[in-house]
Amino acid sequence: TELQGTGVASCLVYPGITETPGLESFRAAFAQGGSAGGSPAGYGRVESPETMASLFAWLCCLSPAEANGYVFAWGDESLRRAVHEFEQSVGSGGR
Repeated sequence: TELQGTGVASCLVYPGITETPGLESFRAAFAQGGSAGGSPAGYGRVESPETMASLFAWLCCLSPAEANGYVFAWGDESLRRAVHEFEQSVGSGGR
């Protein structure tokens, strides 16, 4: 709220689980009986680093008014759809 009207946006992003070396370490620790905190299978789908990069690129294209104060959670189907459409438009030379 304190940045409203300044052209600076502040938002919160809950990205999806991303296929990274850290996720591999988690899987390895879980497989060895480590206390990694739950089953990897229970966390839902795993996204590519490229898809998560597209999420943040899409966010950068929003105006401050469109992003300021919002929570963007990858679990939101409409967010995933918007990012997918963004990926398609960028892939076809758009935006």
